[in-house]
Amino acid sequence: MFRLYPLILFIAIVLISGKHAKRDITGEEIIKNFIKKSGGKRKIAGHDNITLYLQIQIRNIKMKGTIFYKSPNKYCQALMFKNDTIQKHIYNGDTSYLVKTDTIKQLKDQSAAILRTQSYMFPELMYLEKNYSLDFEGLETINNKPAYKVRIKNHNNYTHFAWYQKKTGMKLRTRFPEGDTEKIIDIKRYKTIDDVRFPVIKKITAKDYEIIMKLRYVDFSEVNESHFRVNVPYGSQN
Repeated sequence: MFRLYPLILFIAIVLISGKHAKRDITGEEIIKNFIKKSGGKRKIAGHDNITLYLQIQIRNIKMKGTIFYKSPNKYCQALMFKNDTIQKHIYNGDTSYLVKTDTIKQLKDQSAAILRTQSYMFPELMYLEKNYSLDFEGLETINNKPAYKVRIKNHNNYTHFAWYQKKTGMKLRTRFPEGDTEKIIDIKRYKTIDDVRFPVIKKITAKDYEIIMKLRYVDFSEVNESHFRVNVPYGSQN
């Protein structure tokens, strides 16, 4: 009988440990928690029109920017220097474009995929609606904060990654592959506006540039369809 005590004790420890052991969190749970912490699905999907007015800094040059969102997935990001619009990224719900002063370029492959993702103010809603593959890849440290890493893959097998802070559930970083390099978007701070948490400061890092975006204010007025129109003269695309 006494010889059985070690075995019984071992079994008891295993059972107690198993009862209290926490299972791994899933990618879908992380995404749903972010949506909840951002204001909830009903709130963050409740605005069909959003305009963000930004202060932008590129290599110590200060500019202004405006981002237009129109439901379900139209997007225009305009970059202005002084009073001139020098560049636009446009996704009209079907096609992605880069528009500069003298050129119009239709974006393809990874560049187009990035813009389609950015066409949603909260792309996490799209991940769930379109049943993207969402895989939890472990706990990592991002900007000195423990964060859950999620691998996100669409139905064309385009993959990118996002990190959500363990403590708050809020997104800290997104990393997109872009050709032979990558684009990293770090979110430094959030602000609650109309019960929705918006990113206030973003740092975008790529191979040959770094951009700091600071949110000035948000407007929920109707966004004109003209922002998403691209007049493409014959032979102008590169």
